[in-house]
Amino acid sequence: MRGSFRAFVAVVLLIAFPFLVIGIGVGGIVLATTASGRAAAYLFVISIGVLITFGIALVSALRTRVEPPAGPRLSRQEQPGLWACVDELAAQVQTRAPDEIILIPDVNAAVSEDSRMLGLRAGKRYMMIGLPLLAGMSVDELRAVLAHELGHYSGGHTRLLAITYRGTETLQRTVARLDGGPARFLLNNYAKLYMLVASSANRQQELEADQAMVRTSGQAVAIAALRKLPTLSHTWDAYSSRYLPLAGMAGRTPDLLLGYRAFLLHPNQKEWVEQAEEQLLDAESTSLFDSHPPIRQRIAVIAGQADRPAPGDTRPAWSLLHDPQRSVPAVEGSLLKEGLGPRAQWAEIVRLAGVRSAERGASMLAKAAADSQVAPRGMLGDILQALGRGQVEQLVKPLLKPTIPFEELPRAARSVATELLADVVVAALAAEGRIRHELNWGGGWVVRLLDDGSELDAEQLVAPAAHDPAKVRELWDRLVQLGVPLGYVRWPSEEDPQITDEPQLTAVFGTQVTVGRNTWHDLLVYDTGLLLFRLPFGTVLKEQSGDRIGMGAGIRRKRLGPLVEASASENRALPNARWIDAGQIVGGSNKSFLSGGGRVVLDLVDGSKLELRGATDEAYECLAGFVQQVFQARGGAVAAQEGVAPVG
Repeated sequence: MRGSFRAFVAVVLLIAFPFLVIGIGVGGIVLATTASGRAAAYLFVISIGVLITFGIALVSALRTRVEPPAGPRLSRQEQPGLWACVDELAAQVQTRAPDEIILIPDVNAAVSEDSRMLGLRAGKRYMMIGLPLLAGMSVDELRAVLAHELGHYSGGHTRLLAITYRGTETLQRTVARLDGGPARFLLNNYAKLYMLVASSANRQQELEADQAMVRTSGQAVAIAALRKLPTLSHTWDAYSSRYLPLAGMAGRTPDLLLGYRAFLLHPNQKEWVEQAEEQLLDAESTSLFDSHPPIRQRIAVIAGQADRPAPGDTRPAWSLLHDPQRSVPAVEGSLLKEGLGPRAQWAEIVRLAGVRSAERGASMLAKAAADSQVAPRGMLGDILQALGRGQVEQLVKPLLKPTIPFEELPRAARSVATELLADVVVAALAAEGRIRHELNWGGGWVVRLLDDGSELDAEQLVAPAAHDPAKVRELWDRLVQLGVPLGYVRWPSEEDPQITDEPQLTAVFGTQVTVGRNTWHDLLVYDTGLLLFRLPFGTVLKEQSGDRIGMGAGIRRKRLGPLVEASASENRALPNARWIDAGQIVGGSNKSFLSGGGRVVLDLVDGSKLELRGATDEAYECLAGFVQQVFQARGGAVAAQEGVAPVG
């Protein structure tokens, strides 16, 4: 079947859904009237409930507006070069250009159309362009990506998005409201059938849209653009997790686009991309429910098409923008958290964040020293004397989690003492104006001594003294030589994060983990446990439907945002939450899948087993790595399996 026919079948399934529900409800009522007893009454009530549930869902879905995509608009007046490019590509693929171009913070490009009269009447068209694409692609590669999206218009793929979205809303709301029983079983599987057909149609439409890439840009450029997407996604995630938090710490608004471009150009990232590109392509999912074919399949299809090479343009994609150093920052603000502070260069952000990070660590150690009464004044000199007396464990005990095994306490105490003592040294030198933090796109920042310009590795400097009391005198003398004031103390302020026993969030995965084979969950990984949130099938259905119109990432952010901002205790109290404490895990095994992702089976202390499946390599490796750390913390030896990070 071609994509258009499969899409037609998917719409037919949506249209047939109301008749199926009504048939179930009416059929149940008829059977109830011909029977007698409690079973007849039960069947009658259930059938009425199914009809009422469907009615509520239908009304809610019909009242739901397909909101225009969120994000800053790039107008024709402000960005004539980008619009000229889009207009030219639209003419080449013989379609109408979009009415609005919207900037989004994802490694993605998408189009949507608010059509009317079951798609017979054209509506307003939107094109979304991911900010990372402007920094990570060349002009010709971005042109190929945009041509692909315009190919969805010319292929008529967006005409039925509005009715499909509302039909999917009706389906997912109906299924979500049914608690159980035969009706839910039947409708839930009907929804899965619809998703299977719709996903197949979407995959074929992607291949058809790829033809527009080849017609406008040629095979080589189209293939190059597709191959870049997985590595751009990973590098954007790395940039976002390593550097964007520094902006909040510094209280400054960064240049997103310029920073990401500089990050990509660093030799460390270039080397990683060269090594990881093939692995990422090999690890792509091949599920029948995927909306996009694997990139290797798309490349193979493109290679079989007639080539139409186009003149190359290897300039950065942001060259299509007018005065990007001024115009892009003007629209980036809406993609960032509000209230960050005045705009600043990355060098200033790193300088401020480095000092504030050191000050926070210094205040934590000062408070711990006072709380433990090992060094009540909290001064650096007093802390060094406590280390010289061999009191490292007592010094940092207020900072250690009570769940740390007894045999692991010495190692944990020395590790914490090394990190925080290094912060004290850096904060003291910063207070004296003797160091500065310099931006390093290969690893965060470098601390440099202003006297001689040499690099200071504070952790390497203090580590011997944190591990051996006999080395404290040597460190003392070295600090005096560097001009570190031994009377320095930095007490916590109201702006500092409070020391708490709350588990610390380390990773978030939205709709990437299943319990068993089919039940999708959101996963929050903490340092002391795993928190799973079961997702109703309707929620998954809605998200997958949103992915087709470029809104899936926004749906996930809206759902996960409150979870990330809340504490672990608040999240654990939610009705759909399941907490797996590290202490409950007594064993396990893992297996990676050739198609990407893998399975982690946990043996729990009550004798039960819990099977978690990561749909992506990142989710699987995070799960495997977490459980491996649990065993290592207990001093247990774990055998590796299949050359991947083992858990048992």
